[in-house]
Amino acid sequence: MQPHAKAFIGGRQMGKNILMSLLIVVVLVSACIEEEGSTTITETTTVTKTETLTTTTTKTITTTGYSNTTTSMIETTTTTTTTMEKSDALKAYLQSKGWSSEYDLFKPMLRDNQLGNIEKQLIDYFNSLPDDYQKNSKVLEIVNSIVIDGEVTESELKDFRDWDGDGLSNLEEVNKYNMDPLQPTPVLVYLIQKNESDEYQLFRNFDSDDIMQSLEKQLIDYFNSLPKKYKENQNVLELLSKIVKDGKVTENEWNTFQDWDNDGISNLFEIYYFTLADPLIRNDRYVIIFTAHRPGLVKPPSQEHYYEEGARECAQRFEGNRTYSFKKVVNSLYNFFVNDEKIPAENFYLYIGKNATIDNLEKVLKEISEKSDENDFIYLFLTAHGNEKGEIWFFEEVDNGLKLTDVKYSTIGKWLDNIESRYQIVAIDACGSGSAIDALKDEHRIILTSVNYEIARTLPYLHLLVGMSLSEWYPESYISIRKLYEDARGFNKCMCEEMRNHLREESNPQIFDANNVSDKIYIGEYVRSDNNTCTRFGDFPLLVFVDAEDLTKEIHFTSAVVSVDELSVSSSSSFSTTLVYSVSIWIQNNRSEEIQVRKVSLHFDWMPNDQMFSHEFEPPKTLESGDKASLGRFSTIPIPKSVYGLHSYYIYIETWGPANGVKVWKFGPYSINITRT
Repeated sequence: MQPHAKAFIGGRQMGKNILMSLLIVVVLVSACIEEEGSTTITETTTVTKTETLTTTTTKTITTTGYSNTTTSMIETTTTTTTTMEKSDALKAYLQSKGWSSEYDLFKPMLRDNQLGNIEKQLIDYFNSLPDDYQKNSKVLEIVNSIVIDGEVTESELKDFRDWDGDGLSNLEEVNKYNMDPLQPTPVLVYLIQKNESDEYQLFRNFDSDDIMQSLEKQLIDYFNSLPKKYKENQNVLELLSKIVKDGKVTENEWNTFQDWDNDGISNLFEIYYFTLADPLIRNDRYVIIFTAHRPGLVKPPSQEHYYEEGARECAQRFEGNRTYSFKKVVNSLYNFFVNDEKIPAENFYLYIGKNATIDNLEKVLKEISEKSDENDFIYLFLTAHGNEKGEIWFFEEVDNGLKLTDVKYSTIGKWLDNIESRYQIVAIDACGSGSAIDALKDEHRIILTSVNYEIARTLPYLHLLVGMSLSEWYPESYISIRKLYEDARGFNKCMCEEMRNHLREESNPQIFDANNVSDKIYIGEYVRSDNNTCTRFGDFPLLVFVDAEDLTKEIHFTSAVVSVDELSVSSSSSFSTTLVYSVSIWIQNNRSEEIQVRKVSLHFDWMPNDQMFSHEFEPPKTLESGDKASLGRFSTIPIPKSVYGLHSYYIYIETWGPANGVKVWKFGPYSINITRT
């Protein structure tokens, strides 16, 4: 008879095992009495329980024969099976790590009868924390919220490693940055992302509200865009400290920090472009525009040569206008320099027409000499008649009015000598203006002229200044003095081809720049568009002027509206003692029916009855009910020497309509008062 032993015990091991031994002894005795002998069978089972369960069963079979001979046979079977209660596994793991006291904290994880790897990671991470945080009530609450459902997810473990959710791990905050991992530090995280964590002490107060504000981020980025010497400058650091102190940035503080010296030129522009300026030293700018010619009025035919036909057509594409009113030019220049280029209003001087007197020029330069210093920049633009002998003509007051009087460039140079500024820019639009270079040249001056010694057929610098103020695309980039000179030569790539050719052919700009610094001095940093390429071509205004000589004849302006049978005609005129410069006419159709304007005529009372200035429209100009339209401008009408005092003119308009057919309407009188000085 063969021995046989069998044992089966199933289970699952968890936690730490407590050594336990169980001894089960089963003795079975069976006696079989036979005639010739006997057999005895003994079976013993032993169970040992540690981390695994081991079961050993032994059978002993003893047989006694006829001759009292004893034979024994032993069979042993061992079965090993993992079989532990879960609570035991947790206790065993904690005990093996020396963390038995944490059993109650993690006990809820036993609910699913498993102690997986991720749960062990949670236990290990918790015990890697400094003691203060292991005992922290908030941390313990977080642990409890994770284990309460009996399992730990990857997401929960990830969140547990960054309690404040600022993207920086708890251990990194504690060990590397000595920060509180329960307090969000978005500013520190942002600086780490920018590889600027060593600046945290500068910006630490921004973390007081646990939020990274947009202006705070802009300030940090701006600070790090500065060259090293400014980041380490004590004055800059003091300004920064004042802003950061209360833990927030206001719009005013942000704007102030971008212009440390409050001179209207930003720090970065002074650092990277306007390099002759200093962002920590106030560099005031003074702009003086002095033009004896008055813009905005149509010139007589004899002066039309100032603009070639192609350039005129090119300019007409700019808003469809040929000329601009005096008021619009003045307002545009003021807005450009004061509002756009941020030059203080008290530093902007604009003298146009009869205000451009020699006395005013001397007074302005004297005033600037008294309030400026060596760090400031002076921009003087002169436009007038001149000659190749070093002279330019401005107005002078006399007993019976004004007259044009020459002033030498050398005299203007002496006035400029009294100004301490190290950088003075003088741009001159005048015939023979190249002769100003010898008279004005100085190591502190840059001199631009429209021509050399020849007749000036263009006024490029004044034209460009007004172009800057009126056009939507100009400047297409920052305007340095060098660029202003190159544009005057027709190099501006955004200017229409006709105008560029006109400037190339009709002007001959000169420059004196002894120190070669004209590319480092700018009018300002204003740019109308962020585009680096030209998006609109041909948008450049055509400027025409009343000549300074004509201004001595006293220019008058009138305007009036006359209505006849629901048609209203308004007219404005400008004239002197010798010439009607322009008569502009507009019509508004207040009738219920459409009309077609075929012809418009103008008659002054000093003309013979059969003489008129007329213009026919081909095709006719159609006006729907309520429409208003311009009927054009009559210009350059001579006034006989015998004519003076109060006079008038009439406007005749020929129309066609479905109700009345062809009809001529008479509007007027419109008055003008011609005086003799």
